[in-house]
Amino acid sequence: MEALEIFAPKVMRAQALLSFVQCAADELSFRVLFNYLQQNGIAIALLSEGPGSDEARNLLLVISKDSLRKLEPDLETLRVAMDAQTLVITKGVAVVRILGPHFDIRPGVAGLLYRQFEQAGVRMLANSTTVTTSLLVVFENELDKVEREIGRIFRTPKGR
Repeated sequence: MEALEIFAPKVMRAQALLSFVQCAADELSFRVLFNYLQQNGIAIALLSEGPGSDEARNLLLVISKDSLRKLEPDLETLRVAMDAQTLVITKGVAVVRILGPHFDIRPGVAGLLYRQFEQAGVRMLANSTTVTTSLLVVFENELDKVEREIGRIFRTPKGR
């Protein structure tokens, strides 16, 4: 496969991953969380929702460490309001945005990227892929490895 050209990856450091596990699968539960975040000016760097067991859902969101400190006193209340079985907080993470490889017309690109990270021992905590972008949540202390592996797959402006 040819080395595809991408824009320089954007890295958002000092983030935290919140995993609401086994939430009620109703719109009201999620609305409570999103209203709370909006009212408190908390931006979401990545949001992913997927199936849990039975009728439950799992909700993952990444926010800044500063935002986490702001909402820490209310986390248990939010967990209960969402009827989540568990809330797992993973600190010291970063979101890496890869923009440009046109994942829609090159269907193997995401698989190539994820396989390369697996072989390099990068622990991907969450990911999201759209037509032109892949967002990856990784531990901050693995960013050098992430950037090296991205450079093996893609051509970036500084790598010319």
